[in-house]
Amino acid sequence: MLHSNINNNIEKDELIEAILKHVPFEGWTQKAILAGAEDIKLDKNKAICIFPGQAIDLLEYHSNLADRRMVEAIKELDLDKMKIREKVKASIQIRLGAAKFHKEALRAGIPTLAAPSNALTALRLLYDTVDNIWFAIGDSSVDFNFYTKRTLLGNVYLITFLFWLSDKSDSDSNTWNFLDRRIEEIMRVQILKTNLSSKNNPMNEMLGTIKRLMKYNHWDFSEISKNR
Repeated sequence: MLHSNINNNIEKDELIEAILKHVPFEGWTQKAILAGAEDIKLDKNKAICIFPGQAIDLLEYHSNLADRRMVEAIKELDLDKMKIREKVKASIQIRLGAAKFHKEALRAGIPTLAAPSNALTALRLLYDTVDNIWFAIGDSSVDFNFYTKRTLLGNVYLITFLFWLSDKSDSDSNTWNFLDRRIEEIMRVQILKTNLSSKNNPMNEMLGTIKRLMKYNHWDFSEISKNR
């Protein structure tokens, strides 16, 4: 998680950026690492020491770097004047837009991320991205709502990312229209949740019971926010 463990290694950042240019030709491999090192005049042995692992390690660092830069860019937005859907859209546009020249490299990483052995890492990276988005735009939800928001946005981000990879429209306009529709779907779910939580809804008694059980078992979701 970026907001609890910021990794700001400038040399490592420069190397991963250089590697990206070679991934379409070499894949997420040591060849790409060495080619990237040569581009930035970094000793090749040092480059291997910086990234000694496998392709998934390169993908993980790149995702963390992209999250870090996304959060910094979100801080520059005038969030107080934006609606929640505008904040979410802008955040995803920042995240994907920063990689617009590296679609081929990211596409080449899909098989690695989709491998069963990397499933947990891929899921964690997706969670970290949407968690950082909600955190950066000022979300302070707790309880079930904390996870509901992240699950919904995770689905939206993932399908938008996959759509974006194949989008050849000018300025990725088709992707942003696609994203608008997905965000609208999220808002409908939120409206439904609001209706379900109305005072006259019979579901409230059951939800109240669940919350009391959580309190009895010390399942305090508010601790999540305190640790952010």
